[in-house]
Amino acid sequence: MNPDQVLVYKNLGDLYYLYGKFEDAQKAYKTYMDRAVVNNDDIEQYAYALFFNKQYKESTDYLNQLMAKGGSENVYFRLMGYNAYELGNTEEGIKNMEKFFARHPSKILATDYSNYARLLEKQNRDSMAIIHFEAALKIDSSSVEYMDKLAKLYSRNKRQPEAIAVYQKMLNNGADAANVNFNIAREYYYLGDAYNSQYKILKDSIARIDSIAKANPKKFKASLIDTLAIAQQADSLKAIMTGNFQNSLAAFKKVQELTPSNYGGFIWSGRILAILDPEWTGGTEARDNYNQALGLLEKGDTVRYKRPIIECLRYLASFYYLNSEKLTGEEATNMKNKSIEYFERIVQIDPSDMATQELLKTLKEELLNPQKEVGKKEPIKKK
Repeated sequence: MNPDQVLVYKNLGDLYYLYGKFEDAQKAYKTYMDRAVVNNDDIEQYAYALFFNKQYKESTDYLNQLMAKGGSENVYFRLMGYNAYELGNTEEGIKNMEKFFARHPSKILATDYSNYARLLEKQNRDSMAIIHFEAALKIDSSSVEYMDKLAKLYSRNKRQPEAIAVYQKMLNNGADAANVNFNIAREYYYLGDAYNSQYKILKDSIARIDSIAKANPKKFKASLIDTLAIAQQADSLKAIMTGNFQNSLAAFKKVQELTPSNYGGFIWSGRILAILDPEWTGGTEARDNYNQALGLLEKGDTVRYKRPIIECLRYLASFYYLNSEKLTGEEATNMKNKSIEYFERIVQIDPSDMATQELLKTLKEELLNPQKEVGKKEPIKKK
């Protein structure tokens, strides 16, 4: 085959490469390299074709050939770093990317920063990974992939407001609305939960101070001042907590509208509504959401979804039991029978749940002996 004919394969490889047909590009380049005298640029192009065709080890082998030949193009370090990430050679990948950054600061691409960030993330160097995903987004501000990575890192490091802001940008850039709203809802939930934990600590402190004051009336005045100050802080935390939970509910409502056949938006809404009604004041929103979630779950793989199914059943059983305590006569009996029905379904799913079996026994005794106190237990304590 004469040189002009061999060159056709190189040109064909370039064309395939241009249009993203990397497997065809690799084959064409290989034919050319087997039959021609090749230079460093040819080998580099072939190494890139191998990389895009997910043959990372082979790509690295050809790059090592270039290095061994004294190849002076330090951009080789870029591809060495990319290959190292895919091969799981994290430390090697970091070294190569750092060499590339040091030698070619003017040639850095968004993909270079993102690859380096992913390598750092593998070493749990989250703060540095965040910095470099942010740098990638400064170059490619519309990359949903980089936004998603950055938002997840913010979330993992308890930087929920920043995660929410990035997820909002993802929505503006055409990301899947159902998935992104679900993530936004969870971030608001995590914020609400954090404030709820602090709120509970303050409420416990108030209760302890009150207890001390009752035991020692002489200290009542001082304890009253402490209680009022803590109560003000608690009220402030409660307002922030409620605001975040309401934002979470609004986002989960969008998820319900976008994916009405998915239980996630309903069960999370049920959880939040249950937290916002710790005294079981009689509202039915939490019950309705848990009911909807349960119906969807039972249409699917009940073995796979055993835990969320039990969560729904336990809430519904507790709802009917605790509300039965507010009623009398036939209404109360009907409520307790519904509660028993749900608890029995839990035991059917998980026969090893001895606590629920004991609870069932108590409830049934209450129905048989309504005038007798039978060591009542609260079926569920909401967190």
